[in-house]
Amino acid sequence: PGVNRSEALVTGGSGYVGRHLVRYLASEGWRVSALSRGRPGPVGDGAARWLQADLRDGQALESVLEQMKPQVIFHLAARSSVSRSWTEGEATLETNTLGTLALLEAMVRVQSQALLVSVGSAEEYGPKPGPPRPLAETEPTEPVSPYGISKVAQASLVLAYWRRYGIRAIHVRLFNLLGPGQSEGFVAADFGSRIIRLLQSGEAPGRLRVGRLEYVRDFLDVRDAVRALAAVAERGRPGEIYNIGRGRGRTIGELLAAFCDSAGVRPELLRDGGLERPWDVPWQVAAVDKIRTECGWTATVPLGVSVATVLDDWRRRLRSVTF
Repeated sequence: PGVNRSEALVTGGSGYVGRHLVRYLASEGWRVSALSRGRPGPVGDGAARWLQADLRDGQALESVLEQMKPQVIFHLAARSSVSRSWTEGEATLETNTLGTLALLEAMVRVQSQALLVSVGSAEEYGPKPGPPRPLAETEPTEPVSPYGISKVAQASLVLAYWRRYGIRAIHVRLFNLLGPGQSEGFVAADFGSRIIRLLQSGEAPGRLRVGRLEYVRDFLDVRDAVRALAAVAERGRPGEIYNIGRGRGRTIGELLAAFCDSAGVRPELLRDGGLERPWDVPWQVAAVDKIRTECGWTATVPLGVSVATVLDDWRRRLRSVTF
């Protein structure tokens, strides 16, 4: 199973996970090409050859595949916001589902021998009845957002093309990520940016408005996540699904406390119903036995290190902001 390190193509290479993956693969000796719909700008520190193409353009994808002949395709291109999927549902489904279909069709037409690593989400699982438990890959998928639905459809397409056409495909489900470079709109990035803004405003300890702090998530450093993607490519089995998470649950409140401790601030917390999302799942923790056993991967970056890195990243990004 899997591949040796060689030629890799990363779709969505200019995105959050894509940028980290490009750098990691290049540092490990892969030859990396990265696909971006727009101009990627200064991404990857020259580690990749950048290609511009729309994922929904089948002819452009064919041209890329014929030109590059990648050994592995890491398929990260997606609209990844759960909340925006409710207002941009058509665009979410078009990019995540139909974009994946276009890529699969292009692979069939050029008879690509590449291993496709399809990147999905914990949002595919949805809420589960009964006592909280780590979610294994065999759990039924019951998504409760257009984003989650789009990722279930993506997984179904990928595995259908594996069965029908022999496309060598693996689907992974990423749990909650944190780390440098993440945009606002995700919980860890929001905590980091808001705490640094509070400190820079001179109003600390101040106040922070928060949503549901009792919900449980499986937080994983993005640098561990990209190592996991490479491990799946090298040692995973086509036709399989792998969870990528730490395998440990923490409440949103515990994550916030870690940010406050690291920053040395104790803001007053104010519950704000406007920050509560009715589609949120109360419990979302990965069972990770499969990826550990079959791919030899485990998380190594402690949460405290991840939190400190996020805060340092926001200090740099907000250094020129005036209040």
